[in-house]
Amino acid sequence: MGDGGGRTERTAGFTEKCPKVAFYEKIWAFLLNSSAVSDLQTPIYFPTFTGIHANSMNFELIIDLLKIVIPCVIVFLGCFLTVRHFLDTEARKRLAEIRLANQGVVTPMRLQAYERLAIFLERIHPHMIVTRVHKSGMSARLLQSELTKVIRTEFEHNLSQQIYMSNHAWEMVKTAKEEITKLVNVAASKLPDTATGVELSQMILQISQQIEKMPTQVALEYIKKEVGQVF
Repeated sequence: MGDGGGRTERTAGFTEKCPKVAFYEKIWAFLLNSSAVSDLQTPIYFPTFTGIHANSMNFELIIDLLKIVIPCVIVFLGCFLTVRHFLDTEARKRLAEIRLANQGVVTPMRLQAYERLAIFLERIHPHMIVTRVHKSGMSARLLQSELTKVIRTEFEHNLSQQIYMSNHAWEMVKTAKEEITKLVNVAASKLPDTATGVELSQMILQISQQIEKMPTQVALEYIKKEVGQVF
């Protein structure tokens, strides 16, 4: 009885605070006492206002929690984005400082790499390499071997220079080296085994004259263009 009285007082207090609830209670009481409802075989269950009151309190509690959590989340995200932007800016600044400090060292080395490969392309040009390598009394086979050996050796000596230039520029240098080697071998294949070095030299120069633009010249022009763009 004590508990029932307490519940009645709480319900009454809630009813006083909520006039709409009191109005609905009167309607439900009328329906429960009416003959139409009492004649039904299946009982009708109506929610109690105590449960409604509890749900209302839970909803208000959730709203209060959201009022606290949402601003905290917004502040946290704002701080996180600010810190990340600051760290990214500092990292880019340090990288720029490092690049600026290294520019005084790297730039001369890059320029030297282009210069060395330009010299390499000039040295393996058919006219230049034949004049430099051919010796009196050499056979065609010996001259062929010496020419391909010199081209390969000078190319390998400049392999490290590729890190200072673009991939396309380096590929053009490689292509020029391979094409000149092929030209020497093709010229040698057109001569008999008993041919002299003079005959091979003449054959190499004859074939090179039939080429509109030598691969070494194509690569050299591209290197000059890239140097103008970079420096």
